[in-house]
Amino acid sequence: MQVGWSGVASSDIYVARNKTILPFVGKEYDRLLWIDSDQFWTIEDILQLYHDDKDIVSGLTPIDGMMTTQCGWIDEGGETLYITGKACDPVNPLVEVDFAGFGFLMFKPGVFESLEYPFFTFGQRETKSGVKFLSEDLAFSQKVKEKGFEIWADTRVRVGHQKTVMAMLPSFEEAGREWQNST
Repeated sequence: MQVGWSGVASSDIYVARNKTILPFVGKEYDRLLWIDSDQFWTIEDILQLYHDDKDIVSGLTPIDGMMTTQCGWIDEGGETLYITGKACDPVNPLVEVDFAGFGFLMFKPGVFESLEYPFFTFGQRETKSGVKFLSEDLAFSQKVKEKGFEIWADTRVRVGHQKTVMAMLPSFEEAGREWQNST
């Protein structure tokens, strides 16, 4: 196994993300794993995403101390619906989603290669309440979905997120107990 590393500092997230990925695009690799610098994870988390064997698969990362995660769906009105930290189906822990943030996200070869550079730009989406501007990761998700790729979230993989407070989701087992009690 070969492990490569790339990191670019920039106050412009679009520049940083585009420059970080460039050394790998078009090269031979087995997987690309995106880990933001403010994430807390284990080797088991990485191995789980690897063994999920999906073109694009994410762990769950809480958003700035909330119980919502950076993965979810777009409803019929174009609004964003997030997976919560209580998401847990022990029978089907892999969930197909419409978008995933880049906190902890794994790619197989071919995803970036199918896109034109720049890979990360801002985007927009029509909603019932008007035009919604998209962050670079939501715009990226929109691009890859348009190319026919599926995006998956593994609800077993729960990554910490260090912001002004350390945000942690309940463990898969804790969420499972709550899920079983609610069904």
